[in-house]
Amino acid sequence: MYNFKTYGDSYGLNEIDVRITDLKNKIQSLWAKGYTIDPDSGKDSEDPNNQDEDPTNDTSTTTQDDSEEGSDEESGGTNQYDDDFHRRKYELYQKYDKALKEAEEVKAQREQEKADKLQELKSLSEQMQDLKDQGNMANEIYGFTEAELDLIKEYYVHTDYVNENMIITDIFTSQEIVDTEDELYKAAQEELYAVSHPQWKWVTS
Repeated sequence: MYNFKTYGDSYGLNEIDVRITDLKNKIQSLWAKGYTIDPDSGKDSEDPNNQDEDPTNDTSTTTQDDSEEGSDEESGGTNQYDDDFHRRKYELYQKYDKALKEAEEVKAQREQEKADKLQELKSLSEQMQDLKDQGNMANEIYGFTEAELDLIKEYYVHTDYVNENMIITDIFTSQEIVDTEDELYKAAQEELYAVSHPQWKWVTS
């Protein structure tokens, strides 16, 4: 049985959808055989597929039950085995129904978490674009003329930063990959700072 309350954090949306479908199929199978009827009150739960068909109206089932009831009346007893079997199936249905409700609750939480993260990514993307625009030398806030911009471009060096001391392999987790990329980024910043700030050298004779 799926324990979504305890292990809900371990499930992603795709996995939850698979389990929800599985639980619905199990509940539908029990409903179709009349095992969603409370053995004490005789009350049937709602059809999980919202069908109008009532499993208690099945002709073959009714005929069989009538036959069994007739046998019980003739023998003066009750079919205890069938009652116990139905009760066990009904209890199984209750477990499936509870797990389904928990799964749908966890799914709703996951969808909300996903929506929140997407909104966060959108906000970060907008911030990154703002920083990119601010860092553009052609931005009017710097006040450079076209001639000055052409002169500045002569000092540009367009290349990819490579650091052979840092590697990423297939066995790395997503977190390890992000951490390594962050280290590479910081190392590139330090190198860029050093290159763009030449040091004076004094020579004496």
